[in-house]
Amino acid sequence: MSKIGFIGLGNMGGPMSANLLKAGHEVVGFDLVPAALDGYASLHRAALGALARGGILATASCSARVTPEQFAGAIREAAVKTRTNLSLLEERRQPPDHPIRLSFPEGRYLKFLVLRKGEV
Repeated sequence: MSKIGFIGLGNMGGPMSANLLKAGHEVVGFDLVPAALDGYASLHRAALGALARGGILATASCSARVTPEQFAGAIREAAVKTRTNLSLLEERRQPPDHPIRLSFPEGRYLKFLVLRKGEV
């Protein structure tokens, strides 16, 4: 069977990874916040390196353990390390059918950003 890398082992990723393991796949999981943030930064460095100036980057995270500020920080780190100027075009959260309860901040799990790569 194949080897699969899985980022995010929370409420959705954990059971999905378990099912893949039961099916005989080798699963390498990453879920600790520092490792996840390093992974997000690394993925964004690669994406920014491949993206042409003026290009649009749509990126998302659905990990409740990574706050919106941490996610944006990982993208900011990637932009600094690749000497890329990014402009935020749009920021979204989960739709109204997934309400955010003030008593449960982890419910603010979905982060979706649309960015444009500009001049340095």
